[in-house]
Amino acid sequence: MKIKSCLISATCLSVGCLAPQAVLAHAIETNFQVRFDNLELQTTFGDGEAFPNAPVTVYSPDNPDQPVMIGRTDENGKFTFQADTTKAGNWSVEIGSAEDNHWDRLIIPVQAEGIDANAISEQPQPEHSHNYFAYSFLAAIVGLGVVFGFRQGQNQG
Repeated sequence: MKIKSCLISATCLSVGCLAPQAVLAHAIETNFQVRFDNLELQTTFGDGEAFPNAPVTVYSPDNPDQPVMIGRTDENGKFTFQADTTKAGNWSVEIGSAEDNHWDRLIIPVQAEGIDANAISEQPQPEHSHNYFAYSFLAAIVGLGVVFGFRQGQNQG
């Protein structure tokens, strides 16, 4: 029975160690640089790998439901667009696809002087927040399995 308890504990630890990797690889991250009125984006997966050919949609503040630009990242996950400073307000840029959970959205404040780089923010996608709950739940179950497996091993030893 001692071997069975050790196997259960080892399995739980393995799953617990692998789950964070799945979360990390699944997430995307968008870094940006502002050069005058140009916004240069680079999108990568959580493990640092480029997100090539990702769909990119840009919305202006005067019509936030109608895209003003649709494009794709290059092979290095990069995309550049020039903000129209005559349309002051919050522009939004969506990178990736909400359907496959690889998605990021940036809010870009634009003024007559240009892009306010210090005020650019990322907006999470609330429809997919259940993923974080699921991974937290999995981690809790794995933790309980480890504790109970360890206690079971001690009781039998």
